[in-house]
Amino acid sequence: MPRPSTNEVPAALWPSLLLCALVAVWIDLGHLHRHHCADGIIPIMVSLQKWTPFYWMQARYGMLIPLLAVPFKDPLTNLLVQNGLTAFAGLASFFLVSRYVVAGRHWPLVGAAACASFLFLVPSITCSFYLTPCGYYGPSLSLGVAGLLLAEQASGRARWLWVGVAGCLLLAAHWINLSIVLPLGLLVVARGARDIARPTARSFLKTWHFCRRALRWRRPLVPFVRCLSRVHLLGPMVGLVLLAVAYKGGTALTRLSEYGEPNITQAAPLATWPNLWWGLAREAYDRGGGVIALGMYVACLLFALPIAYRYRKPVDSIRGQWPALALVSAGLLMALLLGTRRWIALSYCDVRYLLPAMVIAHTGFIATAVAAAMSASRPIIQHRLALVLVPLFMAVAAGQYGLPSLATVRGDLDACLGQDSPAVLASGCTHLAGDYWKVWPAVYHATLVRREQGDPAPLWGLAMRSLPTCDQWTALPGEQMRIAVLGSDSGLGDRCWRDYLPELEAEDHANDLTIYRPTPLGTIWRPGFSCLEKDERRSWRWCAARGELRLINTSDLPKRLKFEMQLRSTRPTPSHVLVESDWFAEQREVSCQRGEFARVIDLPPGTHAIHFTCDGKRVIVPDDPRDMVFQVSDFHMTEVSP
Repeated sequence: MPRPSTNEVPAALWPSLLLCALVAVWIDLGHLHRHHCADGIIPIMVSLQKWTPFYWMQARYGMLIPLLAVPFKDPLTNLLVQNGLTAFAGLASFFLVSRYVVAGRHWPLVGAAACASFLFLVPSITCSFYLTPCGYYGPSLSLGVAGLLLAEQASGRARWLWVGVAGCLLLAAHWINLSIVLPLGLLVVARGARDIARPTARSFLKTWHFCRRALRWRRPLVPFVRCLSRVHLLGPMVGLVLLAVAYKGGTALTRLSEYGEPNITQAAPLATWPNLWWGLAREAYDRGGGVIALGMYVACLLFALPIAYRYRKPVDSIRGQWPALALVSAGLLMALLLGTRRWIALSYCDVRYLLPAMVIAHTGFIATAVAAAMSASRPIIQHRLALVLVPLFMAVAAGQYGLPSLATVRGDLDACLGQDSPAVLASGCTHLAGDYWKVWPAVYHATLVRREQGDPAPLWGLAMRSLPTCDQWTALPGEQMRIAVLGSDSGLGDRCWRDYLPELEAEDHANDLTIYRPTPLGTIWRPGFSCLEKDERRSWRWCAARGELRLINTSDLPKRLKFEMQLRSTRPTPSHVLVESDWFAEQREVSCQRGEFARVIDLPPGTHAIHFTCDGKRVIVPDDPRDMVFQVSDFHMTEVSP
């Protein structure tokens, strides 16, 4: 495809986005939901139970799409909205990448052909990682490329306004997924390579000459901008500046999460790089289409290069394929760079992290064939090819995901997520504990069935990533708690969430579920208090400036209790802790020396709270995000005779 001249206006973007929206709705009501897993269910629960700026218990994925779905309280509607938005963004990314790098009049053909062939060749389970909320690479890539396009097209009096909007889109892309900076940066480089007049040593020497002459001026900014415009690099330079600002903004946003900044820049040991590259290549081959996709890529090159050489001069044939080759190079380079990162090694080279590179390289391979076909055909054939690709795109979507139907969606959800729902619903539990990969699918599906039956009571998951909702699932009175454990009793092992529950005793076992209830006397350490820590001599919990301890009496009679504890801080200057309850209110001075606090109370049936308030300063510990002000140590509660 020839490089677009100044007289060649690129095709409009909105028809392609409208087509993506229609296809996204189609597949969202089809078999898109066959491969849901716990990672994709968490964003749904974030929207339904408690929205946080980032994915529960990490700072890598921003929860923009769950925020947009918050008004939809029905579990099925919320899931459809989030998956529909993610699918739309994933499909649109092929067209946006094509528009940004390939441009010209025929970029919609590249986008449609790339998207249709990706859906056809790549296994549905791999496509689901890209089109459902498992990694948010589609939304972040689409928002980022849209921001780069908007910054490039900004002109006129309102150009700074549009540049600001472009910056907001790039910031949103980095909020959703901070690691998107790598594919976006490579796309900007590919865009700059496309705009160089002739990709030869002469053009690079000319660029160096202009830059060196501009820097000799006293005020080098204006001539420097002029020289960038002269060699077609002003747009990419503006994109790189906005990208750097958005990355810094996205890094700053991660501070909203108490789990620290994601470490995406740390390199793996040099000796492991070949193994990581081989692991990524094997994942891409096994889960990215295998020999069929590889054969198609080779066929695109074998088809494109001879035709381009036949219908053009040798230099023009290189120029015509330059955008496509730039995309392929960007995708392959991104895969190589990913193979040097430590977090890729920790995730065992999972294919989902390779998806942006696969999308970019796939679009580049398709662009080579489309460019050659357009250069070798007459305008009437080009027009007919454009008319054929749209229904072909719809036909591929229909063939892969079936006809749209709510019954299809419901059946796939039952088959994928509902294996444990009958037993969970029959148990009447309020909390479901166990393995991460089993608990969250069962929690969502059981919540969906309960809502359909007219029962709005929530079901709380107790597994990895459940602590953000701790203030909600500990608010339930102890006498109403009924905890079901999926599988063996290992679900009640040494888990952090276990410290926020009262002492439990087994009540029943049926259908692979073990049911627990709180013991007649127990405690619940509410948010504000951290998990229990201990050494050989003592045990303790850190507390923020405010904390709450709940005492539970599930019997029908009052109980006389004695509880004792030590209050202390780690600072030499004294502070004050106010301890309040229905029985007493007392203020104690605390410092680095432990102070004993003991009381005897008559605890009526039910759940009762003791509130702690401290005016001390927070203790700052490197790499520890907890809010720590004072300690409650060596807590003991015993029943005494009247």
